[in-house]
Amino acid sequence: MKLGLSEKEAKVYLAALELGGQAAQDIAKKAGVNRATTYVILLSMIKRGLASSFTKGKKTYFAAEPPEQLDHLLRKQEEQIFEQRRDLEKMIPELRALYNRAEAKPKIRFFEGYEGIRTMIEEVTRTAPKGAKLSEFLALDEAVAAFPNYAAITSFHLLKRKLEARVIYTHADGPQKGMNDPVEQRQARFVPRGQYPFAASILIIPEIDRVVISTYRRGYAGIILENPELALTLQTIFDFWWTKTPSATKD
Repeated sequence: MKLGLSEKEAKVYLAALELGGQAAQDIAKKAGVNRATTYVILLSMIKRGLASSFTKGKKTYFAAEPPEQLDHLLRKQEEQIFEQRRDLEKMIPELRALYNRAEAKPKIRFFEGYEGIRTMIEEVTRTAPKGAKLSEFLALDEAVAAFPNYAAITSFHLLKRKLEARVIYTHADGPQKGMNDPVEQRQARFVPRGQYPFAASILIIPEIDRVVISTYRRGYAGIILENPELALTLQTIFDFWWTKTPSATKD
C-alpha cells in the first residue's frame, strides 16, 4: 500500500503471490474481496506488470509476478513525478502572474450594523502596531451619537498602544474641548460642518497599508481596505489638508 496499491489491490496481490497460478474466484476467496472486483484488479495488475494470466483448458488462471516487479511501481511514480515537475515549471510563470495580480488587489472587509461597526473600530485601534501614526477625517458628532463611548474606545487603545493620532474633525456645535490631548498624543483640527460637510469618517494607518471608512447615516456601514497605494494616496490628501487647516480649537 505504501508503494501506491489500494487496500484491495494489496490483498489480491498477496493472495495471488501466495497461491501461485489460480482462478480469479480462488484468489478472491483468499483475499476476502468479491469475485468481480478481484477480476478487475487482476486485469489492472496485468497492465502494470504485477500479474500475468494463462489458459489451461477453457479456464483462465492468474499469477502474481515476482516481488521484485514491485520496483516497477516506484519507477512509474518517478516518471509521473518528473512529468508533473516539468508541467509545473511550465505553469509557474502563469501562476506567478495570477499571484502577483491577486497581491495588487485591495483586501476588502465589510461590516454592517451597530455591532459590526463597533467591532471594526475596536479591532482597528487594538491591532494597530505600537507607536503607529494614525490620521483621521472624523465626523465627530455623528460618531459620538452612534457610539456614545467612541472616545473611550479610541482613547484606551491610543494610550495602551502608544499611538499618535492627528484628527481633522467636524461637529455641528463647532470646535470641541479636549480634542487636543498631549497625554493621548492626539492633535486635532476643526473644520466647519457648513463648509466641509463630510459625514463619513476615514481612518488611515499607513504603517499597515490600511484605510477604514465608517458611516452612520441610514444604517451603520464600514469598510476596511488594505492596499498600499490607497493608503498612501489618502495619507497624502490628509497631509495636504492638515497644512491648510487652522489649529485653533476650544482647547
